[in-house]
Amino acid sequence: MERPNWPTLKANKTSRRRGEKGQTDIAGEEAGGIVVLAGVRESTIMQSPSKISEASGSMTPATSVRQGWAELQEELLHSIVPLLGSFIDILAFAGTCHSWRAAFSSYPSKSAFRTLLPPLLVRPNVRVKAPCIPSTSNGPRKLHSCQVIDLANRNTPLRCQIPRETLQKMLFAGSSHGQLICCRSGYCLVVDVFTGAEVSPPRLPFSKDHEEIYFCGTLTAPITSPNSHLLISNRSSLFDWPVGSDSWSELKLPVNRVDQIVEFNGQLIAVIEYKLYTLQLAPKLRLKKIKTLWWDDMSECPYLRPWLVVCDDMLLIVDHYITLSFGAPVNYRPYRLDMSAKPAKWVEVKKLENWALFIGGDARSPPFCFKNPERWGGRSNCLYYAHYSQPWSLHGLGDDADAVWDPTTDDNLVFKRNWYSQLQAFWVYPSMFYSDGDGHPRKVSAASGSAPPSTSVIEGWAELPEGLLHSIVALSGSFLDLLAFTGTCHSWRAAFSSYPSKSTFRTLLPPLLIRPNVRVKAPSSSNGRRKLRSCEVIDLANRNTPLRCQIPQETLQRMHFAGSSHGQLICCRRGYCLVVDVFTGAEVSPPRLPFSESCEEFYYCGILTAPITSPNSHLIISTQSSLFDWPVGSDSWSELKLPVNRVDQIVEFNGQLIAVIEYSLYTLQLAPNLRLEKIKTLWWDDMDECPYIRPWFVVCGDMLLIVDHYTSFSFGAPVLYRPYRLDMSTKPAKWVEVKKLKNWALFIGGDARSPPFSFKNPERWGGRSNCLYYAHYSQPLSLHGLGDDADAVWDPNTDDQLVFKRNWYRQLQALWVYPSMFYSDGDGQ
Repeated sequence: MERPNWPTLKANKTSRRRGEKGQTDIAGEEAGGIVVLAGVRESTIMQSPSKISEASGSMTPATSVRQGWAELQEELLHSIVPLLGSFIDILAFAGTCHSWRAAFSSYPSKSAFRTLLPPLLVRPNVRVKAPCIPSTSNGPRKLHSCQVIDLANRNTPLRCQIPRETLQKMLFAGSSHGQLICCRSGYCLVVDVFTGAEVSPPRLPFSKDHEEIYFCGTLTAPITSPNSHLLISNRSSLFDWPVGSDSWSELKLPVNRVDQIVEFNGQLIAVIEYKLYTLQLAPKLRLKKIKTLWWDDMSECPYLRPWLVVCDDMLLIVDHYITLSFGAPVNYRPYRLDMSAKPAKWVEVKKLENWALFIGGDARSPPFCFKNPERWGGRSNCLYYAHYSQPWSLHGLGDDADAVWDPTTDDNLVFKRNWYSQLQAFWVYPSMFYSDGDGHPRKVSAASGSAPPSTSVIEGWAELPEGLLHSIVALSGSFLDLLAFTGTCHSWRAAFSSYPSKSTFRTLLPPLLIRPNVRVKAPSSSNGRRKLRSCEVIDLANRNTPLRCQIPQETLQRMHFAGSSHGQLICCRRGYCLVVDVFTGAEVSPPRLPFSESCEEFYYCGILTAPITSPNSHLIISTQSSLFDWPVGSDSWSELKLPVNRVDQIVEFNGQLIAVIEYSLYTLQLAPNLRLEKIKTLWWDDMDECPYIRPWFVVCGDMLLIVDHYTSFSFGAPVLYRPYRLDMSTKPAKWVEVKKLKNWALFIGGDARSPPFSFKNPERWGGRSNCLYYAHYSQPLSLHGLGDDADAVWDPNTDDQLVFKRNWYRQLQALWVYPSMFYSDGDGQ
């Protein structure tokens, strides 16, 4: 049978229409199934960045935008996105320019907007006045249009992009993941509600004599996902199309049609005649019944046409009890499925607390739930019912029915959901809110766009000479200043990259504190507030500045910490190493370490001898018995068997690498081959051995210090740290006590491999001299006075349970770090 000529079915079509005056299209461009917004004026949003990265000169200037906004780094733009509080904010952001649209497309947490913004209400076939068309004898002409309502901003005119031809000639089958699903004569069409992009599956494999009504249509994942399936149910069969494949599979239903399919706890659950079934897609379609008991010991469902909705960690069934009193409050009651019981049982939910539900009049339109609707002027424990005549009606759930009911509600409204041939009012989120940067967006590059690059910026800021910009860089007094400078435009970013003294910022700004696996609050569950893990970044000079690092969560979970150096995190596992830039996420993978699997897998030291981009950089790793050296970029490691034990620490001092092995110092030579030579030293007070348990070495100005605390059994008392400097003018060299570090402060973490830092004049950013800043796993840091200042500085509120004995941990602990850009003085890559 030939395809009928009434619908024009086109795959991956992008609809681009000019909006009517005073309207804003939620359209403009469509990038690989991800909505990109347009049709709005330039936005003036600026906000603090979310991560720090080296300003690279590889970007090409994009189209001309006020104050160089088109040139802002993607990470800066990503920090703005979560601050957008409405659909109009999102439209303004993504409509600013091409590069901002691309940044929104690649934003990794767009799905979070479904928890921040209510769904949009789409009302098809709404009659509107047409003042520009000549009147008839009966008055002004009326046309039919699609109306889009944002409950949070009801006066904001929005438009969808559902083709009129689709509304008129196709039959509604469902809506899912921002897509409209329509069918006719076995031909299906999946249309993006707000971009008009269309996908045409193969024809359904059923005969002409089938009754043509589609009872359920849903996608199992966004249409652009590689594992997405389109499911369609008619009266006797369930059909499955793996998106992009050439055919459907069919499952003959045991009794009747599938009324609804929802995903709950990672399972697809189908509803057939009020009964629940788990739905399995692979290796073939299969239904398995879930035995359930109705409430009040009823033998069957008392509802006429109930629907399921996932509300946080609950699977609810909702409908209203039938009443013959038209215009009276409609009594909707939700019940949750208690799957801890055997068989599972429906249990009444007396009150939905801070949740609201959204439903349309068609039995195939998907329901939604939303937490804390008061944020946008909504009401909790309520149901928003979309209608064909008035936009919606509001119903209180359970005992709130009378309190919420509006007596002016149209008496003729029918609340019995049904299956309609034509599209009815329904709730929807744009498809972009289902794609977390992992879909298939079109690659957007300033250099590849159709518009020629331009560097014209208001007041010629982009044209300032490099020498002048370098003088501005030197005046930057905080991480925030540097972020603002590099985010101004492309030429300013390039000027920072070429600035010849970026390393001086390590003498002007304190190191940043990275706290991995910090527990943060998340939306509540039935058991209380959920807790998630995140990496926290603290700038001591600006503690209220939100910063983020870019250490992949997988690296934190699966790799073992080996060290940190030059802004890079060094991790290993089973001989495989990974060097990760803490603030950009850039990774370098050396060859596998040349040791047997029978070796004990523990890494006692990991360090870079120079920035990872330097031509003479070496990565050095120590295990229990060997020291390994990888010249960065080479194909192999060299190995040095250690004379006694592991290398605990390597520092650079006066142009030499100095290794620490069992409290003794060795000079480390890399060429022509690895070689250690012992430095003979004498301990203070004529002691035969080091009195410290686990000391560490730090370069402080022109001094090499050894620091640790004397063991004390008084928990909670001041911890007595004393530094000693190495006097190399004597033969042998001798450790000499430093009574006071004067205007210096030290920084250290709890892992023996985390590098220490020193900083001069910390009072410039509110710090304190002659002190040690100790990073912790529980509280961010504790402050210790050095030497005789121990009692004066000690905070008696410091947690008594804190342990100050540094150790080797497999997982990353709190550590101090400077961004890698501070180690490259205009000569990096």
